[in-house]
Amino acid sequence: MNEFFEQNIEKLFARQPEIKDRLGKELEAFRAHPQGDPQKEIYRVIDGPNGLKNLLYSRANPQYQALYHKPDGISETHRIMREVDLKNPQMVFFFGCGLGFMIEEFLSNRPKLNKAVVIVEKNPMIFFHMLSIKDWTHVLEASDVLWVVGFSESEIAAQLVISFEVFSTVNRSVKILALPSALESEAEYYSSAAQSMMNARDQSTIWTGNSVEDSFQGLKNICDNLEFALQNPGIAALKERFKGKTCISVAAGPSVNGAWDILRQVQGKIPIIACDTMLKPMNAQGVKADIITALERDPIVADLFRGHPVPERSTLIGPALLLPDAWNAFQGRKIAYCPTVAYAINLGINFLYPFAPGSSAGNVNLALAQLMGFSNIIMIGHNLAYGLG
Repeated sequence: MNEFFEQNIEKLFARQPEIKDRLGKELEAFRAHPQGDPQKEIYRVIDGPNGLKNLLYSRANPQYQALYHKPDGISETHRIMREVDLKNPQMVFFFGCGLGFMIEEFLSNRPKLNKAVVIVEKNPMIFFHMLSIKDWTHVLEASDVLWVVGFSESEIAAQLVISFEVFSTVNRSVKILALPSALESEAEYYSSAAQSMMNARDQSTIWTGNSVEDSFQGLKNICDNLEFALQNPGIAALKERFKGKTCISVAAGPSVNGAWDILRQVQGKIPIIACDTMLKPMNAQGVKADIITALERDPIVADLFRGHPVPERSTLIGPALLLPDAWNAFQGRKIAYCPTVAYAINLGINFLYPFAPGSSAGNVNLALAQLMGFSNIIMIGHNLAYGLG
């Protein structure tokens, strides 16, 4: 194998030694037969008419044959990057490496806000061909670039969770740059990876916050709320309390505007769980929620409650890390839950019941209804956010 490849693979193994153990057989096969097995897969690096290298990839089962970069790596890269919003690319995930054109372009003109890059490539042979055509040592040495190569569809979810653990100090603003040929040749794999990535991001946000600053803010809020939390009953008593019953979940999506008449008719007969943003419009429409949920450790939550009457039947349920102002602004019953087990155990409030509902208030409604045992959930206004699948 050529000098580029050996230098690159040495740096890769030094930076991520686990790859050496996991891809040992694939590496041995590549060194012996870099063009693959004619009965299964063929890989040929060719020179295009414009002097740019390209990869001719063909596969017997499932059948696939194409030039990997269309029409060439540079033109393809520029087109893709024009189409992707990179205004706040804290974490960028590459789906497919190809011969590295897009990776090189992004890192050469790396946005100042980018803090982490994760490169996902299912096929180790394509990755090895990328390493064989030029010197990538500066990228392979970088501590803020993680290579996720050669994992099966069943394994990729766990690896993407690890990527958020590795970059635990980074804001969870995620962008994806995907190679069309990777999506064409491994559509199911990268679709699964995208879903797993978003699930991993949401779960990571639930457990550790959106960033280090966000995590400290959450811890500060819990400490500020400690006296209130220690006197609170928590949500454990609500578990399975309404088993087999039906409830309505009201989120802030536009479809709620066509449902006010229905909500007025059924209130008091079917329990209504509503997001915090809905208190004011529900008051205006004469609809009274049984439960109002809140999620964010942000001053805006208090503003949603301040100055707005709370129906006698309504109870606020939210994480112990809401700002104290939010709890104080809600003039009604309040029940807190544990959002972060580590905090809860150390502060003695795990009796509030650990609960990881999701990444938006709408998700909180659904998770809470499930916890309470409701078997039928009628969703109104759930047009905007879908976290954790």
